[in-house]
Amino acid sequence: MRRFLTLLAALAIAATLAVALVVVAPAGEQERTPLTNNAARAAIGLPVFSSDGKQLGKVVAEGIDEEDQPVIVAEFERPLGIAPHLAAIPAHMLVQRSDRIVLTITAEEVANRLFRAQP
Repeated sequence: MRRFLTLLAALAIAATLAVALVVVAPAGEQERTPLTNNAARAAIGLPVFSSDGKQLGKVVAEGIDEEDQPVIVAEFERPLGIAPHLAAIPAHMLVQRSDRIVLTITAEEVANRLFRAQP
């Protein structure tokens, strides 16, 4: 099962590299909690929010990227009810709270980075 999740994460990473999701601004004054493998597992099922407080989707898996860094795989809702988009999110782009994951970028930045390059 871990191998499948790692493969799923790798595929999601490859898809998101095309839209440059990994380049982000600093989180500002948010306190960061490093995402460990155990924290990533605990994150599965948590809602994902943007830095401006909008709920964007949920965590569906955890994995390791090609540099052996932990990532979460999140399912983001698309506009107009189109099938959801999976994206791997590196630990440096998020803050894990007890009841949610908060990204270090706004909802508008997420939309621009995830959906602008979609066919």
